Amino acid sequence: MSRKVGGVMSVQTQVSLRTWLLGSAFFGSAILLACGGDAPPAKIPDQRPPPVISVPQLVDAGASTADQAPPTPALTPPTTLATRQGTITSIVADGQWLYWLTDDGDVKRVHTAGGPASAVTSLGPTSDDLLCVQAGTVYAATTDPKSKATKILRANADLSNKPDVIGTATGALMSLTADKSRLVWSVFDKKKLTFFVLENGQKTARKLPAFEATTPGQHVILGATTATFFDAGAVKSIALANGKVTPVITLAEGQLVTEIVIAGDHVLAAYWDVDKTDPNKKTTNILSAPLAGGASTAVLSNGQHNVFDMVADGSNIYWADNDATAKADTASGRVMRLPITTSTPGNTPTLIADHQMFPDAIALDDDSVYWANENLSSASLDSEVMKLAK
Repeated sequence: MSRKVGGVMSVQTQVSLRTWLLGSAFFGSAILLACGGDAPPAKIPDQRPPPVISVPQLVDAGASTADQAPPTPALTPPTTLATRQGTITSIVADGQWLYWLTDDGDVKRVHTAGGPASAVTSLGPTSDDLLCVQAGTVYAATTDPKSKATKILRANADLSNKPDVIGTATGALMSLTADKSRLVWSVFDKKKLTFFVLENGQKTARKLPAFEATTPGQHVILGATTATFFDAGAVKSIALANGKVTPVITLAEGQLVTEIVIAGDHVLAAYWDVDKTDPNKKTTNILSAPLAGGASTAVLSNGQHNVFDMVADGSNIYWADNDATAKADTASGRVMRLPITTSTPGNTPTLIADHQMFPDAIALDDDSVYWANENLSSASLDSEVMKLAK
């Protein structure tokens, strides 16, 4: 969801991050991520060759390899949980259910073991859709495309009620996230970012002090006392008690954060490194730094095409990798895995799914990784919901 104004991205109009990354130029800095603007900039080709992924080889110890290359192990194909789902903007795993939100404002779910998909609720046509599910409760945020009024909604995930309004926002809604005791959202308005905190049992959210921001992202991760977020080329934390903002990672000029995840006491940030002499040339890297602040360590520096919706469990990070030069009917997307080794640079990512149709919106549970495949060549943009065992 990004738009460019005066050399940076604004957020007056809502557009999916995946669409902008696949078909838009980089003009200085911009990224908005999600759990609001001028017309899009012109498409630029990805001038880099695809990265080479090292895949373990199976070799028969008794056979000669002089005349033929050893076979490459076949990847386990993912399972399709749902088809014909329109355009999926968010996927969330909660317990035994997988939930997703479409750009039509429909919330649906399917059992992680499979079965028919069912509707949870309909939010109606919106220009902005963010989804969180926490302990059986669905939280969503919608912005009316005409009035630009934003509502924070809550519904029971067991399909027993219609959504009720629990908050509102003025400006461009940037993030929505929840844990067992709090719901937090942020709004970007007049070059300032404001966080709101709604505690369990309270009817009115606390408004934290607004602060200057450039191009804040949508991925906000809650900790015990802080929320970690990113803005342009920096990762920061905000104290939920008093709104104090503290830098965690500050990148060099021309480096733009696109995704963050928390792994233990470290934050991992994916970022673009743009060639100062040619903004069309960029590489994607991932680094790790202590949440408390300190030196960062490169954990991936091999120029993946793009990192979409990076997520983490206790052992690995996962992301979708899409080639910006791929045609709409080309299934060239991949899903990648990388061990979380915050002290060892130079890791090699593992390819776990290939030939995917623009994978995006990744989610995890204890056993599996889930994502949406979007068929851009289809007039109805019919997404599929995929599952792959870890």
